[in-house]
Amino acid sequence: MLEHNLLGKRRLSPCAALALLLAAGVAGCTGTLSVGPMPDAGTAPDAGTPLDAGAPGDAGADAGPDAGPGNDAGPPIDAGPLTFQPVSIDAAVNKAKNLLVGLPATDAEVAAVAADPNALSRLLAQWIATPQYNAKMLAFFATAFQQTEVTAADFGPQFNQDIPYPRNAPQIMQDYQESFARTALELIAEQQPFTSTMTTRSFMMTPALMAAYALIDAVSVDDLGKVTDHFAKNTPTAITLESAQAVSIADAINPSSPSYMHFYDPAIATSYDPACPVGTNVYPSPASARDLAQIALSRSPFVYNYVAPGQAPHRCSPPPIPSVDAYVIPSDYTAWKMVTVRAPSPGEATTRFYDLPTLRTSTELVLHVSRVGYFTTPSFLAQWATNQSNQARVTLNQTLIVGLGQPIDTTNLTAPQSLAALDSQHAAPGSVCYACHQSLDPMRQFFRQAYTLSFSPQGDASEASMQGQFAFQGVSVAGTSIFDLGTQLAAHPMFAAAWVQRLCTYANSGPCDPTDPEFLRLVSVFSQSHYSWNALVQALFSSPITTYLSDTQSADNNGQVFPVARQEHLCAMLSNRLSIHDVCGLDSSTVVPAGLKTVQAIAASWPADQYSRGNPTPVLANSPSLFMRAGMENLCAALATYLIDNNTTGQWKSTDPTSAIHDFTTGLMGLNSDRAAQPQALLQAHFNSALGSGASTALKSTFVVACLSPYVIGIGQ
Repeated sequence: MLEHNLLGKRRLSPCAALALLLAAGVAGCTGTLSVGPMPDAGTAPDAGTPLDAGAPGDAGADAGPDAGPGNDAGPPIDAGPLTFQPVSIDAAVNKAKNLLVGLPATDAEVAAVAADPNALSRLLAQWIATPQYNAKMLAFFATAFQQTEVTAADFGPQFNQDIPYPRNAPQIMQDYQESFARTALELIAEQQPFTSTMTTRSFMMTPALMAAYALIDAVSVDDLGKVTDHFAKNTPTAITLESAQAVSIADAINPSSPSYMHFYDPAIATSYDPACPVGTNVYPSPASARDLAQIALSRSPFVYNYVAPGQAPHRCSPPPIPSVDAYVIPSDYTAWKMVTVRAPSPGEATTRFYDLPTLRTSTELVLHVSRVGYFTTPSFLAQWATNQSNQARVTLNQTLIVGLGQPIDTTNLTAPQSLAALDSQHAAPGSVCYACHQSLDPMRQFFRQAYTLSFSPQGDASEASMQGQFAFQGVSVAGTSIFDLGTQLAAHPMFAAAWVQRLCTYANSGPCDPTDPEFLRLVSVFSQSHYSWNALVQALFSSPITTYLSDTQSADNNGQVFPVARQEHLCAMLSNRLSIHDVCGLDSSTVVPAGLKTVQAIAASWPADQYSRGNPTPVLANSPSLFMRAGMENLCAALATYLIDNNTTGQWKSTDPTSAIHDFTTGLMGLNSDRAAQPQALLQAHFNSALGSGASTALKSTFVVACLSPYVIGIGQ
């Protein structure tokens, strides 16, 4: 009941919603925070384990407009005719600041906008300059460029195997998913036009990620599945583990050293298997790229067949190399820098994937695999992989969705200059599929001429020589490389509107009306600013299309949406307002305190923005559900225990409830002085009524009520 109708134009006031929460005894489900029996209106469902919060994207799917907190308070209020009602200035300013930095607006900021509406744009410029803004945009770009919905197994085709490197998969997976989002932020910081995200050949990488890119390049797979290990082909050397001589890793990876490919492993000085050699293990020659990656980077020797004289082959599995030589160090996953990827010059060797000391200082990767823009990153290609039947069609279609906001469909009447790449067996002329495939097939040729089905360099001369044909919504151009695809995306007339719409959807949790004069004005602002992303952010978040301070065509047609806070918003808000670094433990490097494990578990399954195949609009969980309600209550209860009367981590004491309740209202709920009085009085009344259970329990229960309020679990209240 955060809203009686998420797409309607009237809403229950947050104060009224908070009052209903209090009347319903919201803390009763938590057990230890219960302050008495639930009212006769009904009993909330058992919260269960923290993981009952629901799977991402599932929450609210069929909950209806009245699901969630306060669901048992009576029938929906009759909204009557839908008429636009502008929100208050403080609600509008708080919406913008919450979405961009996860912090509440101050009294001074609200007063400034009340005195001069143009002050909001100036405030936005200040917020854009903060680290919190970069953190929010990092999450936005990772999703918008479709880099996030991948697992380690998804990278298998590019490696021709499960990922052998590194041992700590969560850290490298995070690097994969954040790389292009960080690239976009760096391009913005360099004041490059946002169109450069389509054409860049430089990417933000860590040394570990550079090694992974180079490892992908070291093994190629053609369209028939033939594997070529370029490292083994060019380095016919065996890998040796030895325990007698302490070989440094620098010598082990130096081709000029007599100890090249000899790795020190004192763990094999004694027998680990009676049928395997002691002291020295020589692996069969030549060493593969996978094997070298596993030993040099993962520090985990692989299983091999050992054949003793006169004996049958025996599987030997040497123990892991002890940490006597910390080759891969923590900063290899966190030291971000801009790295340019280029093809080798004639006779030039490609980058050695195992040479981390060089990768730590280098800003260049020399690779055979072409890399340009968001659509050739390993993460994007892992998410939108292809096969013999699909032939990169889905990869191309998702590329168009990200870059231009629209897939190939029957509305595209632009003919390609050539139909040479049309698969007539898949879509014969005159068939129902032909209308789409006459554009899709020639355009997917940009990928086919550059890559095999495993995204290795294309070695088939017939595929490599066939031009790609960009034919989409009024633009028809032939191209000779994957780089030409990026150029056409950047130059396309739909680019500006696509990214205004994507940011508008982020701001309002639903698309804006593309025919709205205000939307068209924002498109003009973006294009005329030389595609300055920050100029667009300032214009859109100070626009009535986002603030709801005045009516727009989008509000008339779509309503005013006040949704639940999804994962990226809720976690940033709680982290910043409670001054707890990464409270949800979303960063793989965060060491989550025992008291916040429940928060981490619930946050991991909290609804997050995501894209489904072929859909230009992200999947957004906007409605509250009973699962979210139960999960949020567990989350808030865990925070209450962590923050109240905790001698180690506590911020508030039950001996000073007045100060604590003031902080709950102004800090956690983010209400300025003009709006704080009534909610603060309601919270104080709740605390007073719960004192029979003890001051500590009463204050924790009051925190849970504040935490469950629409100001925290909603956006734009």
